[in-house]
Amino acid sequence: MKRKGFIWDALGTTIFGVLFLYGISFIQIPDLFNPISKTLEDFELTDLVFSQFRENPPYNDDIVLVNIGNLDRAGIAAEIEIINKYKPKVIGIDAFFRKPKHSDDPFKDTLLIEGDSALARVFKKVDNLVLGCELHEDAEKEQVDSISMSHPMFTVNANTAYLDMISEGRNTFKTARNCVLKQKVADSVILSFPSKMAKIYKPESIKKLEARHHETEAINYIGNVQTVDKDGSPNSKIAFTALDVDQVLEEKFEPEVFKGKIVIMGFMGPNFNTYSTEDRFFTPLNQNYVGRASEDMFGVIVHANICAMILSGDYINQMPETWSIVMNIALIFINILFFTYLYFKLELFWDGATLVITIVEALLFTTILVYIFDIYDYKLDFTIATVALFLMPNIIELYYGLIKTSEMKLRKKFNKTPSKDNIVVKPVDDDEE
Repeated sequence: MKRKGFIWDALGTTIFGVLFLYGISFIQIPDLFNPISKTLEDFELTDLVFSQFRENPPYNDDIVLVNIGNLDRAGIAAEIEIINKYKPKVIGIDAFFRKPKHSDDPFKDTLLIEGDSALARVFKKVDNLVLGCELHEDAEKEQVDSISMSHPMFTVNANTAYLDMISEGRNTFKTARNCVLKQKVADSVILSFPSKMAKIYKPESIKKLEARHHETEAINYIGNVQTVDKDGSPNSKIAFTALDVDQVLEEKFEPEVFKGKIVIMGFMGPNFNTYSTEDRFFTPLNQNYVGRASEDMFGVIVHANICAMILSGDYINQMPETWSIVMNIALIFINILFFTYLYFKLELFWDGATLVITIVEALLFTTILVYIFDIYDYKLDFTIATVALFLMPNIIELYYGLIKTSEMKLRKKFNKTPSKDNIVVKPVDDDEE
């Protein structure tokens, strides 16, 4: 098929389509459709790789998780006393101890003071202790301007690292996919809780992290621990050795389980058999990847996954945003060339053919994205091209029915001089010579 200006029309349709998509992105979805949008807004295709395609991983040998449950400070001190006997390399505690405990009841107050003293005393015995702190951000300047730390009585022998995690923004609780592994505070840089433990355990692992120069990192999850879900079933994809409160206090474990390891202590429910939503996150490992049913992972286990990623150097890479936009627009342009050809060629079969092609091509996009992410840990983003694909027939019909028709009318109105394209050459009659 030969058509004058075919490439220029395809380019014009592409520009119109991109502007159209940009415009509709500002349209507020009516409340009637909110349940659908809320169900799908926190879903990414790469979640399928984590939750469905990847096999259950082997146990991580570097990290051991310990549940502190609802223990008071004396109970946590007792756990650490036992753990420290078996010579771990690092002990990290996902908890704050902001101030000494007190009570109006003299007897209870005595117990609380003894608990604080016991905890402070056992902290001093740990060779490599990591305690969490909290970052405070200046909303106007969009930068961290202060830090909240545990009480000085607990930090004498401690390395400080921040516990803050990013889900899809600091003030929005969604699936925990990304994290910030280091933050600039004033003239210094402070490491995150998992980064600090990894640095102590394996110093060279931080060099690879720093060489990436990324502000955020996608979390390359490997697995969970054996705790119950909302329906009472255990988690899948178990990757870490984890000990419950009674297992530690009663020393129901093999002596070598802690030796030379990173021990991360934090809340994982009152015990592993009791479901709790406290400090629990949605992650890509969630089996209910559309319309999340319940949070599937405690925060301390998210930290363990991040730490394991740093130690292994197995990061997720992503195409830079600029190149991603260029790639999506290129795909839109190629599709518009193809669909426009069909628009003028198929006529009666246009609607059916475009529907079939759209479905096939969307499945192809999905397959490519999932395959590359699963095999190479490389994240592509076909979102704009996929949305454009489903709207392609409407975009083309709008362009030719609205933009192109208006252009032709304007040219006819304002350009009275015939162009070479519309001059009719009449044959010469011999009698007129």
